[in-house]
Amino acid sequence: MDLVPVHMQTCIGMAAVSGSHLNNLNAASAIGFTQDACSVNRLTAGYYMNGMWPKPDLFIGAYNACDGIAKNTDLLRTLYPDMPFYHFECPYKETEEGIKYLVAQLEEMIEFLEQETHRKLDWNRLEEHLGYALKMADLHRKISELRKNVPTPLRSRKVPELELADFYFCGAKIGSDFYEVVYEEALKRVKNGESGIANERYRIISPYVYPTYVWGLVDWLEKQWGAVHVSELFFSNWGTQELDPKKPLEAIARKMYAHPIVGTQGGSLDTLVPNIIEDAKNYKADAMIWWAHRGCPHGCASINSTSKAMHSLNIPVLELDSDYVDPNFEPESRMKYKLNTFFEMLDSRNL
Repeated sequence: MDLVPVHMQTCIGMAAVSGSHLNNLNAASAIGFTQDACSVNRLTAGYYMNGMWPKPDLFIGAYNACDGIAKNTDLLRTLYPDMPFYHFECPYKETEEGIKYLVAQLEEMIEFLEQETHRKLDWNRLEEHLGYALKMADLHRKISELRKNVPTPLRSRKVPELELADFYFCGAKIGSDFYEVVYEEALKRVKNGESGIANERYRIISPYVYPTYVWGLVDWLEKQWGAVHVSELFFSNWGTQELDPKKPLEAIARKMYAHPIVGTQGGSLDTLVPNIIEDAKNYKADAMIWWAHRGCPHGCASINSTSKAMHSLNIPVLELDSDYVDPNFEPESRMKYKLNTFFEMLDSRNL
């Protein structure tokens, strides 16, 4: 439809990587946002209060990961009461009835977009670009399989970079081409027995994602301790649903459940705990780091269950207090101190 989409949560995460977000967090606090709320959602409010978001022509809200994202829609309704909105709901569990419900909503959303923009959806282009999106998902699964090798072929930060490409370029040829390059790079290293880092000593899995404002911390872990992330449920574990681009709306609906963020954030412990146990075994994990984003009740509520599962496998766990974008809660220096203590303990176990 030749519309320009802006994925707010992704833009906010990248703002934290660049360090341009602190004034906007303060702006959210100034209008009464509690610091116990998810910092991603606080930052959304701050950007709007500081006038840093261009006013959109319309807004698509979605509830398919966490309650906070849904509440962002309420916030935007308040800030822009005259702006057209469509709110998209994703049922909690994947069922055939739920898929039909999602397809009906997609049809409603298309009608909404066509009415508001006076542009018709090109179904042939949708099928073409859905093909690129499904290829990206398939390559992501293949890359995850290659990461199971010892040594693992990719650095810790590579998969979050893949996820950012998925957010920005899902369904675009440039996104598919990027995934292809990463897959070929990983495959070549596996064939040559090469590691993604200089000295792999510890293989780390994590159900959640490390803070955006200290991506350099995982680089430091690789250099200081030879500790490399080999799997992150939040990014790595794409579902295996069969998706047919000839049925584009059904494929999009099923793809929502296949996406690792929805599967991890929106799923139940009945799914999460077996997945983390399977990952620990398949990826030959030496330890688990729970990057415990304090504003995420969905994630933190599952720490106890996943930690118990790891302890049953005799795999050490570090529950590391953190925040996804706000450095005021847990500075890098304190996280480094806790990480050093944890890996010193691991070293002593191996003596």
